[in-house]
Amino acid sequence: MYSPPPDPDAERRMRAHHARAAAGVPAWLRLVCAPEDKASGKLWDGALDAQHVLGDLDGHRPALLGVHDAFDDGTAYRAELSGPRR
Repeated sequence: MYSPPPDPDAERRMRAHHARAAAGVPAWLRLVCAPEDKASGKLWDGALDAQHVLGDLDGHRPALLGVHDAFDDGTAYRAELSGPRR
């Protein structure tokens, strides 16, 4: 589900980060943004923590292929690339 941010400039920056993170990789892409001081917790780190603890569960869970963080004008952005389920 895509919920655009209320600030058009934030949406523009998110789309730019999306394009850079997803370039040429056939994968699921998750994007999230938050004020820098709120970029933590389950919403922010859940997929990365699950990858470290569980891996891909023998193909039952998409493997996290990469995480890209960026910061711009007080906003934190995270793009997570996950492979398809086997």
